[in-house]
Amino acid sequence: MSDRRAFLTTIGAIGFGGCLRFSTDGETVTQSPTDRSPAGTQEATSTSTATPAPTADGTPTPTPEATFPDGLSDDGVSGFLFSTHQRTLSRRSFRAAWTKVNRSASVTKWQKEYEVESGQSLGRWTRESGAPVEIYRYPLGDYWREDLGPRYTYGQDESANQGHPPETWGIELEPLIRAVDWSAPTRVEADRPAVWAVSAETVADRSAIPGYHIGEIRSIESGRLRIDEHGVIRRAEAAYRIRKADGTELDYEIQYSIDQIGRVTVTEPDWLSTARDRVPELDARRTDADHAIRIELVSGNQLEPGTRLFADEEETANTGFGLTLAEPVTAGEPVYLYKPVDAPAEGFVDGGLTRGSPPEVDAAQELTTQYGVMARREATQYYTQSVSV
Repeated sequence: MSDRRAFLTTIGAIGFGGCLRFSTDGETVTQSPTDRSPAGTQEATSTSTATPAPTADGTPTPTPEATFPDGLSDDGVSGFLFSTHQRTLSRRSFRAAWTKVNRSASVTKWQKEYEVESGQSLGRWTRESGAPVEIYRYPLGDYWREDLGPRYTYGQDESANQGHPPETWGIELEPLIRAVDWSAPTRVEADRPAVWAVSAETVADRSAIPGYHIGEIRSIESGRLRIDEHGVIRRAEAAYRIRKADGTELDYEIQYSIDQIGRVTVTEPDWLSTARDRVPELDARRTDADHAIRIELVSGNQLEPGTRLFADEEETANTGFGLTLAEPVTAGEPVYLYKPVDAPAEGFVDGGLTRGSPPEVDAAQELTTQYGVMARREATQYYTQSVSV
């Protein structure tokens, strides 16, 4: 899977005052101690304690017995559970929080939170560079801004349009549910809504690898889910090992929680109109010699240093070229992205970039297919366009 496809198969409302910082290899969250309960604690949930209405003869109406949601049974968990989780949450407000730790490298890969209500959500986290990010997702688009200190940079993300809204963390949870043989459920919450717990037994499907990887899941060290009677995965915790396609093995630990169900209010941020105006628009097209992709900033803010600019073949898996910008891409100066002549024909390789004029023909490989061109800031997209060659 190419850089672009792996990213698109997806990709926390956290205060910035009185904060703790978590170092990451991808992005870091700035977490206020008052914003979320520590991982592993039982979240506060609203439960139904109303007295049943009396019948005509004055006797109380018995409360219906809680039943398993779709995807949960006496035999454990099936793949239907994640779609039930997603469907139920699509009708409710809630807060989602997740953490993913790469234990092999002793770094926190992801730690984010989202607040969600009525088809819109607001998330906040901090990039590895230390720059705070806010993202607002709603039916007309997914817009973000990054605080660079003297200025903001803005972009439009598309990862939520790939079937798994980020707040349900489908890139991690859906394959984890399929990968593991889960135990029979045990009731752990006597009040309503009822909550059941299941634990991981063994790996059932090695090909169901969680996260942005190609490879297989090798083993499950521990795994626990808490599922309510509506099918919401209230908490997920797991530690597992994967093997990537190149043979590298990695140990991960994840935590995910849903709380504040029915008690979240999301309002449109005051920076949304600015973001819509400042999102970069690029004109990307092949050169006449078919040896490079000419990219010009037409409008919006510049592409900042540290941005990943790349192109991948839309018909061939894991084949493309790209690089991280050392200098910005600004209006009025086209840049030319190319695949060096000595680069392997297949696979995702380091690309080259010239400014103002295209590379020499004998320095670049001929481009013979259709490419998807993307600019992104770590896990958020600036811009995407298909370019026919």
